[in-house]
Amino acid sequence: MSHIIDSHTHIGCFNKNIFSIICAVSFDDFDTLIQLSKDNTNIRIAFGIHPWQINSVKKDWQDVLRHILLQNNNYMIGECGIDKLKPNTEQQQNIFIQQLQLACELHRTIFIHNVKSLDLILPILNMYKNKLPKHIVFHNFNENPNLILKLSNEYNAYFSFVNINTAKIRQCVLNTPINKILVESDGKQNIDLNDTINKIAQIKSNDNMLNIIYDNTMEVLKNG
Repeated sequence: MSHIIDSHTHIGCFNKNIFSIICAVSFDDFDTLIQLSKDNTNIRIAFGIHPWQINSVKKDWQDVLRHILLQNNNYMIGECGIDKLKPNTEQQQNIFIQQLQLACELHRTIFIHNVKSLDLILPILNMYKNKLPKHIVFHNFNENPNLILKLSNEYNAYFSFVNINTAKIRQCVLNTPINKILVESDGKQNIDLNDTINKIAQIKSNDNMLNIIYDNTMEVLKNG
């Protein structure tokens, strides 16, 4: 088994030769993910409602999600968050808040989707600052590099990267504390995670990034 961990992928897209964290995007994913978690030993599962899929929720979705999470202490929450490029931002916020509340209550790692929405997400995180789960992951981070230290220091946030292909993302990597970096495919089949790790190693001037990122991801897998 590879020492590389894909910290964020989706149903039907995970590489069976790599330990993977598979995140739900809609209510319809839940049953499939439960079965996958029974059939595969090299995956971990997160259940959540993606901001693109808020119309998929059923009336009792919160109760269903809570029930699922209580079945296994290793289950995490995600992918959830806010995306300003998509409609119904207020509804997105409400559904994200409800998932964050569950993460706080049940002490579960949460994977956050954020697109041009830190101005909305930061006040929400601040509302729960003393109750937040031990690990928060901003997946495929491509926002203001200058906010990374604030997020890391105040909320113990981790940051997962896909393509290191722009000056902005390279600056994000540079600004991220070495113990808060993860890598992911985001379900994209053409992503070479080893190449991503090598690019991060160059940016951070550290030849041990493979082991560091592995340890970081194993830490994130500890709910609490």
